Amino acid sequence: MSKAATLDTVDESESSSFDALYYLAKAQSALDEQNLLLVAENLIKAHLIEPDEVEILATLADIQFRLEHWKESLSTLKLLINLQPNELNWHVNKLMALHSCKAYEKLIEEALSLLDAYPNEEKILYYLASAYYQSGSFPLGLEIIENLIGRYPADPDHLVIRGLIYRSMGDGERAKTDLFKAESLGGNTTALFNAMAALHHEMSEHEIALDYFSKALVVNQEQGQVPQIALNASFCAMCLGDFDKAWQFYAYRKYS
Repeated sequence: MSKAATLDTVDESESSSFDALYYLAKAQSALDEQNLLLVAENLIKAHLIEPDEVEILATLADIQFRLEHWKESLSTLKLLINLQPNELNWHVNKLMALHSCKAYEKLIEEALSLLDAYPNEEKILYYLASAYYQSGSFPLGLEIIENLIGRYPADPDHLVIRGLIYRSMGDGERAKTDLFKAESLGGNTTALFNAMAALHHEMSEHEIALDYFSKALVVNQEQGQVPQIALNASFCAMCLGDFDKAWQFYAYRKYS
């Protein structure tokens, strides 16, 4: 992954010679060229000149998300929350960044604190349930996700989380029911396809599992997830005796 520009590594002496508009114009030019690293660098320089400008920080956070610079985005979101503590979007984005950093304990702490002010906020509850699942607190995750499914029964993402929790608790039949229902409702996420692939792999249906791992790679939005998905696909291909395809997935994992 490319080295990220951060709020504390950009040279302030350089930015002090120009006004913020100069760096915003450079950021726009870099964006036109799809050079997101340069966009971030110039937004940080603009921020050093205009530290209280919310739009600069909000755009920087968006670019950091697109670059998958989750750790760096946490610093940006902290500044946004300080400037606009009642803006729910910054808090939810922070939960998402913590989830992507696999900082599940911190996520749980932050989410529980937010629930005092937003007790029924769907995204907070969703990330909390997912963090409980990822940290192995299955009963707590199940309690929250069942509440969400009661309110949003047609949301496939909620069913995926419950299916994963059921699977981890050893209830394969309920897991299968939830995951198939999530797919029938139009679920089209990496999490769903990974879960479906694992389910079919456990049933020794390796060809179907491989198809789902391939779908997971197609829809995947986070580059950091590619190596594990491709490795799982490679293993399925080996189980089928297709060593050429197994090597292709392994190479994809290594060089993507």
